[in-house]
Amino acid sequence: MIHPAQLEIRIAQPGELPSALHLLLGHAASAAPFPGATADPLVDAWRLGKWPDHAIFVALHQQRLVGAMMSQAMPGAVGLIWPPRTLDFDHPAPIQDALMTASLAYLHGLDLVWAQAILMPEEENAARVLLRHDFHFLTTLTYLLHPLTDLPSSAARGVALAPYHPDEHSVFTQTLMASYEETLDCPELNGLRDVDQILEGYREIDGWQPSWWRLIHVQGQPIGVLLHAVNRDLPRPVWELLYFGLIPEARSQGWGQAALCQLLNEASRQGAAHLLLGVDDRNLPALQLYGRMGFEPWEQRAIYLKMFKKERS
Repeated sequence: MIHPAQLEIRIAQPGELPSALHLLLGHAASAAPFPGATADPLVDAWRLGKWPDHAIFVALHQQRLVGAMMSQAMPGAVGLIWPPRTLDFDHPAPIQDALMTASLAYLHGLDLVWAQAILMPEEENAARVLLRHDFHFLTTLTYLLHPLTDLPSSAARGVALAPYHPDEHSVFTQTLMASYEETLDCPELNGLRDVDQILEGYREIDGWQPSWWRLIHVQGQPIGVLLHAVNRDLPRPVWELLYFGLIPEARSQGWGQAALCQLLNEASRQGAAHLLLGVDDRNLPALQLYGRMGFEPWEQRAIYLKMFKKERS
């Protein structure tokens, strides 16, 4: 067993990146989530040149690289980690724990609200590492794809999607925050970030356009918000629904389905291959709605969280 005192933990140097990447990316599943993509966002980010080198930590034992992990500060005051990967040791815990300690210290100094890790359900070893470092299991996200064929329709009338405009910023943000009330999607996170932090996380997505943010109106009154993005790095664009929420009094009236029907039809007209979304596995009404509308199960991910700050006062 390697003793922690025998390890050197630091940010990777350029010459160490190939070995570090081999450890980090070697576990990635070979199956793609949809045509033209990979099963791991880390792989996509590296291939597209969007991976920050400074966030790669390595563990060295007698000048040999024996472990690596990634920590990244994301827009919106959120940290993202990929748990440590090590060489094949019988007792990897000292290496894993040393990497986690260094990476979390790095994130903790960046004024973040929380750190999160997104794991495949079978990554039980990685989950145990996270739990040792005060992460807790939050929920399971179910990812769904719509093939944009046999598009659904809605009987609801008077629903309109208005692109974001700076002149309506106040209305937009008020509606967004109201849509979080009594939500079934990760309700534990409500109140932890202000609206500027929330929108920063969405605004910094590659290629962001104001038209990707929509204010949902019914007869001229704002009732909800819909945020999406378009991934154009694939052979055919893939649309992703990042957030969709209605204010409490507008729910269960068919207006949400009408808004989604419009988005699906727009994605199809613009040549998208799929529309992708993720939903908290505890949100049964949303899962039922998406099933009725033709969304198909793709994958699940386990979400683990470590809080850095308490709820805002």
